[in-house]
Amino acid sequence: MKIYLSYPEGAHPAHVYQAESINATIIPYTRFYSYIFRDIDVLISEGFRPMLIGLALKMLGKVNMHVNILFGDFIVGIGKYHLFKNLLKESLDYVDIFVANSTLTSEIFLSNFGEKYKQRVEVCWPLPNIKLFSKVHSSLLKYENYEDCEHEVRICYLGHLSYYDGADLLPKIFINLRRDFRNVLMYVIGTGPLQAELLSAAKSLSEFKVLSYQPINVILNLFSKCQFFIYPARFKAFGLPVVEAMATGLIPLVTVKTGARDFVQKVNPNLVTPLDLKVFINKISELITMNCTSLKEISIKAREVALSWNENMAKQYFLRIIKRRLR
Repeated sequence: MKIYLSYPEGAHPAHVYQAESINATIIPYTRFYSYIFRDIDVLISEGFRPMLIGLALKMLGKVNMHVNILFGDFIVGIGKYHLFKNLLKESLDYVDIFVANSTLTSEIFLSNFGEKYKQRVEVCWPLPNIKLFSKVHSSLLKYENYEDCEHEVRICYLGHLSYYDGADLLPKIFINLRRDFRNVLMYVIGTGPLQAELLSAAKSLSEFKVLSYQPINVILNLFSKCQFFIYPARFKAFGLPVVEAMATGLIPLVTVKTGARDFVQKVNPNLVTPLDLKVFINKISELITMNCTSLKEISIKAREVALSWNENMAKQYFLRIIKRRLR
């Protein structure tokens, strides 16, 4: 028997493929008692709370292999509570494989819980909605000649509007860019604790557009009009919108603290910057001044990298991890 323990609202859409790849039954962790008297070959626990149930079932000898999907966010939070973190450390031996959703998450986990778990950590990325976003093409892919590049420079952000996501930095980035490039327009799409602050900033900044979460057709339309996608995160375990933007051909620029850097680095390592606002702004400025041919080449590469991580590839990759560990 194989089961996938999710949160009550269901498995994360970007991780459902992991359950499907091993034909696991998805159940909310609040219903674990239904399986307490059954022997489980493989139990996948999604995130923190389902992991606690998985630990208990493993301790009781009901689980052969316990696989935990590390989301990363809880690891950053738990680092502040040393007593709880130390208690949890004592139980992690009851996890056979930790599947990190990025190399960043893997690094954060090992720095908090120790290198002793290094041999148990595998990286297997979530599955963005590549199929949907690949249906549209960014304006860069439509460029035919140099004159096409002379139009408005459109930059997009899609994500949670929070401090950790770097949303508060967006107006600063825009203001600095407008000093040198009067044709810059920025779309900020999302909701979160900083939404009111950003809406207030937008009132005094022409061409800085702050939108709440939009219907998918609106987002696709905006992406098709843009050239660049930025994510200046202070910490983001992955960042699905980054790869979804790449699937349309948008050129991504992210910080080293964005988990999706694993994909962006394959396009060009220089598109991943340190946590330095000045460096980030200088890099986007450098991209804006590149010639049309070079921009289109990067756009094509970004799309290719995103499309390479499709559902079939993701399922095969995850299945190989499980089979290798079962030997």
